[in-house]
Amino acid sequence: LAVCTWMIAGAIGNSSADMNDLLTDKAWKFKRVFCQDASTVQYLTPLYSETIFHFDKDGTYSGRFFELPVSGTWETLDETIILNKGSRKEEIYTFSLPAQDRLVLEVTEKGNKALLEFGKN
Repeated sequence: LAVCTWMIAGAIGNSSADMNDLLTDKAWKFKRVFCQDASTVQYLTPLYSETIFHFDKDGTYSGRFFELPVSGTWETLDETIILNKGSRKEEIYTFSLPAQDRLVLEVTEKGNKALLEFGKN
């Protein structure tokens, strides 16, 4: 996966258990990019266009990123999600769910902040 700093855009007032239930309810499919810089939108949109993630209750995830299969482990701590904890592939992101059917992540790409919106699939 691309090395990015992910932060959140928006939140709903749920406990970690509630957020985990929302994350694992269905798969998350990329919908769109929002950014003030048009070239960032043009770069990120095709990169994420077929991205899908499914977080399972057993602490594993699977999906597709950049047309390649991805899988591993995940866990949450407050508003942080850790993928592949303790491995050389470990990734840590801040996340939130602004609505039950929306996952919006803020990513910084080449100095430009962009919002990545995922919807339930």
